Amino acid sequence: MPSQKELVSSIKEILKVADLDSLSAKQVRKQLEKEYGCDLTEHKKFIDKSIMELIDEMESESEEEQDTKKRAPSPKPETKNHKKAKQSQSSDDDSVSSGSDTEITDAAPKRSASKTTKKRGKSASTNDVTSFAQTSNRACKKTNNRGSKTDVRVSPELAKIIGAEVLPMSEISLRLHQEALSRQLHEGNDRMYIVCDEDFKAVFGQDRLRVSTLTNHCKKHIFKIEKEKTAKDKARSKNSMYSKKLWLSPALSEVIGYNHMSRHSVVKEMWALIKARGLQDPKNKKFMLVEEDMMPVFKTKRIQTFGMMKYLSEHMCPDEGEFEYSRSYPEYKTPDELQNNGSTEGS
Repeated sequence: MPSQKELVSSIKEILKVADLDSLSAKQVRKQLEKEYGCDLTEHKKFIDKSIMELIDEMESESEEEQDTKKRAPSPKPETKNHKKAKQSQSSDDDSVSSGSDTEITDAAPKRSASKTTKKRGKSASTNDVTSFAQTSNRACKKTNNRGSKTDVRVSPELAKIIGAEVLPMSEISLRLHQEALSRQLHEGNDRMYIVCDEDFKAVFGQDRLRVSTLTNHCKKHIFKIEKEKTAKDKARSKNSMYSKKLWLSPALSEVIGYNHMSRHSVVKEMWALIKARGLQDPKNKKFMLVEEDMMPVFKTKRIQTFGMMKYLSEHMCPDEGEFEYSRSYPEYKTPDELQNNGSTEGS
């Protein structure tokens, strides 16, 4: 029979790899039984409690990582003056090291700037269209790597320009660039801006637009395609760790008004209370001001809103007999449950 420390370490390894949205406590216990080759039904309560604690730790760690990333200052880009100073410094060092050779290099004839500019002008004029198409393709490849391969639905106004109602984001960006080229909407030789015709005005609402911002400006005309959940998906979501109903402590039950809810529903109700009571700190809206009835739960006058779960998790338990209630509470129902009840009553 494994010790409690061994069980906790094994649960931690399972949670690192597993999909928490579809994972249930029973599945974790079955994996542990396979690993140790014994029946762990007696340790069910300990395993469930350990899973909840480890998930809370993982959530708090991810929140801390996000905060540190936001606080970390971004490196300042080098200005032109810095670059010139570096170049002049390197040229001075070369002159000191080379000595008399610098006189020979200074005497050497320099290339005329007019010839180079003429060559550049020629290549720019002949390869204008192809170079622009290449840059737009590169931009689309970058967006492809960001997860824009999923299909989206577009508005009729945008579909009139790109010629399709359902496309991936990368393809929409590419077709917009190609359509701007084919309609000759670009302004000037540098092709940085386009002058919108009637079709483009209907989408972007502007007479003149920067080419690099085409995709950002048409986001209002792009919609996600929601896939219908199958029976298996619904069953997984019901049995997941986040949607599993837990028993709340009397202190938390008095604040929310229910004593049997899922973790997701508790957070949702807490946010509704924060907005209804106006508890966000006016100086910094990342924090909330704790009222007197919430003090038994949070035990401090000011907390970070995105870190409230570490306080709330102490007041949740999977076992019904863990808490004693002085009064009865109504049964909490999710919007889906209310909708299903309404449809059954109507029928």
